[in-house]
Amino acid sequence: MKGWTWAAMGLAATLVVACAPARPLTFEEEAARQSMPETVRGFVDLCRPLTQDAMTLDRRQRIDRYNCSEVMRGTTAAQAEWLKANKPTAEDFCIPPNATASDQARAFLAWAARHPEKLDSRDGPFTEAWRDAYPCPR
Repeated sequence: MKGWTWAAMGLAATLVVACAPARPLTFEEEAARQSMPETVRGFVDLCRPLTQDAMTLDRRQRIDRYNCSEVMRGTTAAQAEWLKANKPTAEDFCIPPNATASDQARAFLAWAARHPEKLDSRDGPFTEAWRDAYPCPR
C-alpha cells in the first residue's frame, strides 16, 4: 500500500474494529447486568411483570420478570434449607410446593399494597410478605 505507513494502517485497522457494531447482549447477559433494587418499592416494580401475561411484556419487563423470579427462588431455597435444620417459628414462612412464582409475586405485591409505609424499607422484601401469606404450620 503505497503511501501508507505501518502506524496509519494500524490506526485504520483499530478504527474498523472499534467501529464495528457489537453483538447484542443475550437475555441472560442483559439480566445479569441489571442491578437489584435496594428497597421494597424497587422490588414492587421489579416483580410486577410476574403477575402479567408474558406475551404482552417488552424486553425490559421480561428481564425484570426473570430477575424477580430468580431472587424469589433464592429466598425460597435459603428458607427451605433453614427449615431442614430448624423448627419453624412465627418468623418463618413455608411456601407450599405448588405455589408458582406468579403466586409468590402476587402475595408480595398484595402485602406491599397493604403496607405503603414499608415501601422505602431496605429490609428483606419478601420475608414479611410471605410470612403473612404462607405461615408455617405449628
